[in-house]
Amino acid sequence: MFIFVNMMKSLSTIMAISTPALALFIACNNESKTKDANSYFARVIAKTDEVVNVFNTFIQRSTYNQIDSMRASNTLLEKTALANIDTIGKMEDYNGKAILKQEATEYIKALQDINNNEFRELIRLYSIPEDKFTESENLKIDSVSNSLDVKMSALSNRFLKAQTAFAKENNIKLNFNYELDSTIKKGVDTSVIMN
Repeated sequence: MFIFVNMMKSLSTIMAISTPALALFIACNNESKTKDANSYFARVIAKTDEVVNVFNTFIQRSTYNQIDSMRASNTLLEKTALANIDTIGKMEDYNGKAILKQEATEYIKALQDINNNEFRELIRLYSIPEDKFTESENLKIDSVSNSLDVKMSALSNRFLKAQTAFAKENNIKLNFNYELDSTIKKGVDTSVIMN
């Protein structure tokens, strides 16, 4: 179970890319247009951030003795995801373009899918009484953990690409208060990221 816990801690780092509190948006040139773009960007990211925060809560509670908390986070994540998909769907496009909100919605849906599949499987596995928990369950946890790691890297990269594309198009600089993992930045236009 040690491997699983360590992997889940690394997911918190991966998930941080969508947290707006950790990024500063710096306006460049056409200040009014950029201010509007910043505001739109912040509103979209705030909605994804609400889901990410609950997702991270599940990760933080994913230890054997916190099954009830994991279940509560699982339920809350489903409700939060549905509400924020709806809210983002009702948002206006920015200058006739919907790519940021579409990618944000896809990102939330992917987190919702992980919640409905991998997280529920982890709850099931961790609910097995200790005296019935075998090496087979450990291997299943490792398998789920590896699957999560791969999925989260791909999801985070795709969403970061959408964020950086929006930032570039609207002359916004993103300043993260942490180093982005190199696998997440792969194929991303880093010219709009200050670090």
